[in-house]
Amino acid sequence: MRSRNRSLMASFLLAILIAPGWGSLQAQRERLGVEAASSRPEFDVASIKPNRSVSPARAGFRPNAFEAVNATARQLITLAYGSDPQNVVDEVIGGPAWLDSERFDVSARGATADGVANMAQGRAMLQSLLEDRFNIRVHRERQERPVYKLVIAPGDRPASGLKRAPLDCGTRADTRPAGTPGLAYCGIDRAPGRSTGRSMPMRLLADTLSSRVGRKVIDETGLPGEWDWDLEWSPAPSEPVTPGDITAAPAPADGPSIFAAVQEQLGLRLESGRALLDVLIIDVVERPSPN
Repeated sequence: MRSRNRSLMASFLLAILIAPGWGSLQAQRERLGVEAASSRPEFDVASIKPNRSVSPARAGFRPNAFEAVNATARQLITLAYGSDPQNVVDEVIGGPAWLDSERFDVSARGATADGVANMAQGRAMLQSLLEDRFNIRVHRERQERPVYKLVIAPGDRPASGLKRAPLDCGTRADTRPAGTPGLAYCGIDRAPGRSTGRSMPMRLLADTLSSRVGRKVIDETGLPGEWDWDLEWSPAPSEPVTPGDITAAPAPADGPSIFAAVQEQLGLRLESGRALLDVLIIDVVERPSPN
């Protein structure tokens, strides 16, 4: 993937957020189906500065705050727009080369303890930040794009990292014999180079992998029901960021690639293919301007 190996470069910025001009931002917000500028939440203060390290990218929303470390502008855009549950985006495309090569640390906060009440509001605030500081303009289309298909790997070698889930999340019923050890919760934990799922369907494993490999992953395993998985790989410096990663320790740097890990640890495989996707196209973006 072309976004995995890029140079590191940016200029230092420290900014107090200022409300953007109404006309162009209002037109974009109407196209995207988001709130008007007069009611859209914004961070009160933010700093943006370069990061020239080779550490894995991390980002996450916290109460009243957003933090990103060593993240590219494209990763920030994907996090802000690509995960909006009201406007699903499978991929973010377009823009200049520096979106994937120059890296930033971002720290943004609101004025009150409840400034970021939930993930949807946090993403809306991050969109405002990107529009204000990167002058970003985007639109949505449906296009045929490269994807990965998650399939069962050939052979009958057992894969210890993928097992039938003993817990039914709908009823909270545990199907294991009494006294059998093991985790019994519903959800996904993640960190750079790590993913742990409990009682989750294959489509959510595919979604988790999508956020790591830079392409939409489509579940074609045919495996029904809910599953437990434990997956660990060596994260690339440009691995896409996802909410929650900021507080978790990354995996060791000397492990397998994510593609090898999926096959060796889960008994599955990522195969290249093409499919129609909902994409976000970057029309205009600029390096963040200084105050």
